[in-house]
Amino acid sequence: MHVINRTGCKGSCYRRKQSWLWNTKTYFFSFHTSLALVYAHLLNHWITCHFWLVTNSKSNQENNCRTLDRFFETHPKAVLGVVFNSRVYQLGEYLRHAGRSMKGLIGYDLLKANVELLKSGNVHYLIGQRPGLQGYCGVKALCDHVVFKKNIDPVKYMPIDILIKENIDFYFELV
Repeated sequence: MHVINRTGCKGSCYRRKQSWLWNTKTYFFSFHTSLALVYAHLLNHWITCHFWLVTNSKSNQENNCRTLDRFFETHPKAVLGVVFNSRVYQLGEYLRHAGRSMKGLIGYDLLKANVELLKSGNVHYLIGQRPGLQGYCGVKALCDHVVFKKNIDPVKYMPIDILIKENIDFYFELV
C-alpha cells in the first residue's frame, strides 16, 4: 500500500491491523477511527509520510510490548503518536517501562490510567468527548422524536475538550 503526499512522492505504508505508525522524522499513530482526517492533515502539512499499522490487543500486553519493541527497533526516531481510542495508556505505559519518550502523545477518554499518564507527562494531550452530554443529547433527541413528535436536526455537533497536564486538575468531568 502506498500513500501519495502533496508533492506527489510516494511514502511507504506497512499495515498490520489496528495502529498506524508514520514517518516524516518518524511519527507514530495508533488507528481506530477514520483515516480520512489523518490523510487530509498529512497531505496538507508534511512532505513525506510513511505509515505503519501495528496491532494492539486489549488483553495481551506481552504481545503488544513485543510488537512495539520491533517497531521502535526498526524506527528509533519515532517522535509523535496518537491513539484514536481509549487505550493510550497501553502505549504510555510501554514508553515509560522501556525508558522511551515521545515529543507528543495524544489519546482519547479520561480513564484513570490515561489521566495518571497525562499528569506524569508520559501522555501530552487527552481529548475529552463528554460522554455524559452525548448520552443526554441522544436520549433527549429520541424522546423528542418518539414521544413529543418533534422534528429533530439530523446532525448535533458536540464539544470536545483538549486536556493537558496544566488544566487536567480543573476539569469538571473527571470520572
